[in-house]
Amino acid sequence: MTDVPRIGLAIVAAVALTGCTDGTPFMLDNICSDDFGEFRDGVGRCRLGGDAAFVSGLTPNTRAVRFGPGGGSLVIALDAIPAVQQSTWSLEVMGVSNRPEGSTLGRDEIDWGSCGVACPENVVGIEVDLPEDVSWARVVDAARGTSFAQPTGAELVFRGTDLDIIDLRTPGVDQNANRF
Repeated sequence: MTDVPRIGLAIVAAVALTGCTDGTPFMLDNICSDDFGEFRDGVGRCRLGGDAAFVSGLTPNTRAVRFGPGGGSLVIALDAIPAVQQSTWSLEVMGVSNRPEGSTLGRDEIDWGSCGVACPENVVGIEVDLPEDVSWARVVDAARGTSFAQPTGAELVFRGTDLDIIDLRTPGVDQNANRF
């Protein structure tokens, strides 16, 4: 079975996991869309590196990110995620391995860049195992946020091999509120 049918099967499971069928934009698609993924103040909102590529997401008009066998990266500007401006925040990734033995998704240490005196301590990097079935994996767990200060130049970096990131969510925080 190729990766393309796997995504098709994953879509059915993912929609069931999210419960989101009302046409609301998904967080990853929202951040990495052509409308929002553009450069602002010299910082890209969503960049790919290495063997990573955009593929169709949960629906044909949404995006997911495929990390190929050569390993790739997805970089997201932290100011694109409203939850980081709360007092605490968490982040989960909906992902799936493209190999039977599973894959590991890494999230680098988060360095807040410049957000003034409100900058919290860096968030230690983490690795999570993704199975061959679509699942949510917590990649930030109750980290201290910027308490409404804007983190300038701070980035969230994911790295992986043979896996797909289908979506992101911030439990307890409206992902579409105050995008800037």
